[in-house]
Amino acid sequence: MIPTYAGIVAYILMSFINFTLQAIPVTLVFLFYTTVLASKDSFVPFRNLCVNPVITALLLFASFGLLSTQIEKAVAMHKTKSAQDLIKKGDAKHALEILKPLSLSLQRESSYWTQSANAQMQLHKYNDALQALNTAWLYSSTPEICYLKAKCYEMQSQYLMAEEEYQLASQLEPMRMRPYMALMKLYQKIDEFEKASLMAQYLITFKPKIESSNAKKYKEQASLLLARNRPLNF
Repeated sequence: MIPTYAGIVAYILMSFINFTLQAIPVTLVFLFYTTVLASKDSFVPFRNLCVNPVITALLLFASFGLLSTQIEKAVAMHKTKSAQDLIKKGDAKHALEILKPLSLSLQRESSYWTQSANAQMQLHKYNDALQALNTAWLYSSTPEICYLKAKCYEMQSQYLMAEEEYQLASQLEPMRMRPYMALMKLYQKIDEFEKASLMAQYLITFKPKIESSNAKKYKEQASLLLARNRPLNF
């Protein structure tokens, strides 16, 4: 019976983690394990279900309850994906119509709040987008949230706040060139040419793990900026 108890304990532990889509097959396995546990003969789990009907009923009731909850969440996640496709097509208004009714089911899903923010940004509602991103940050500290928040601050001319978000992104992913490139462009935008040049120099000497096309493009743009601002070179 040890595998049975192990299966139930594993499910309980995973239930504390965000695993919406994976939860459905795991719940079905949980149903099997509870059936085995409630049976007298663990090698023939479906023959003696009536041995302990109270335990069987309770476990099956709990399992079906968990399953229905996860199915509802999975459906909501699928709708979020549909909203994401609409945002990519530029139809943020209809995307928000899909997303708003899902807030209760997905209130702890960072991806839901991120997509809501993307839609609000497309409609130039940057304060609403920032509110959604701050909620997303409560459930997932991903660099992408930093970039989106920085973009909102830039659009509102809050450049110091944008700088802080890009710097935080550089701390979260120090081995990527993207945050340093974002900082360089921000400094260019606000005429902080000395800081922009320093970022450009850093990008040129940066050694990425993988020499991608983006890395090459970033280095080219950094070299171009230094060429235009030679007096700022050290």
